Amino acid sequence: MNHIPLPILATGVLSALAALAAPSPAQAACLVRAQAGAALQELTTGVASANDATPFGSSSTTAAFGRLSANSSVSLSDTQTDGGSTPIPIAHFEDDWTVTIPSQPGLFAGTLTFEILLVGEPTVEVQVGGQGAVHEMNTGYQLLVNRNGGFISGTDGRRLYGTGMTPQLVTVGTVPAPGRISIDVTVVFGVPVNLAFDLISSTGGNQVLFPGQDGFTIGRTNMALYWAGVTSIRDNGGNELLEQAVLSSCSGVDWLESQAPPPVPVGPAVGLGVGLGAIGIGGIAIRRRARDASRRPPP
Repeated sequence: MNHIPLPILATGVLSALAALAAPSPAQAACLVRAQAGAALQELTTGVASANDATPFGSSSTTAAFGRLSANSSVSLSDTQTDGGSTPIPIAHFEDDWTVTIPSQPGLFAGTLTFEILLVGEPTVEVQVGGQGAVHEMNTGYQLLVNRNGGFISGTDGRRLYGTGMTPQLVTVGTVPAPGRISIDVTVVFGVPVNLAFDLISSTGGNQVLFPGQDGFTIGRTNMALYWAGVTSIRDNGGNELLEQAVLSSCSGVDWLESQAPPPVPVGPAVGLGVGLGAIGIGGIAIRRRARDASRRPPP
């Protein structure tokens, strides 16, 4: 089976992200969209979801106003040559907001500051197959924030794992997602502004084993975004107007309020998407097998 070299895979991912995440003038002003490969659901209310799979892994995504998740995983194990990637999952929501200051109708424009919470940590686990074996995995995520169709903010995390020479268990994880992010947006009081958010996950790689070698490569990218509320609305002179402001939206969501979950004790992230528990259980079983294999002396 043909495998996908990582530079080619990364180029294909970036091209797909640009095409799939680009805003369309024909889209509704308030919608949620979940896309994973060929699966697509787009709604103006409620929660959209999608999932798709390949012979190597799976992807799932959910989208609601203020909450997004995009999850992907690839597992390459116990074959001499294999490789592939999951269908890229994209979670999207967008809404039209209108900010007014009833007590000061003469104000023209200002700056709105909001926060979002981005959590998750893409990881790679490798049981190297022996000298000369090839293991490659690419796990990553991307967040795009657009105002009226123009990019204003984004973040991403990516890590590539290469080759190993002796049997051992190796776990590689990207730097965790940044957590809370604060973003400033210019608003014209009384005029709708469209804000759109895309959360994207990508996982893929390849593995080459020679006769008699036994190894695996696993990649997971499970990400979640939560709206954390508006923290400030200022006029062009820097005066705080948050207590005086009225914010209405096409969706009816109260964007002044946070939708982030309460803080939890430090530990593995939970509730990031469909299938995460199953991925964890499978990972435990594989890690046990890898640990036992690592204790055997090399041939």
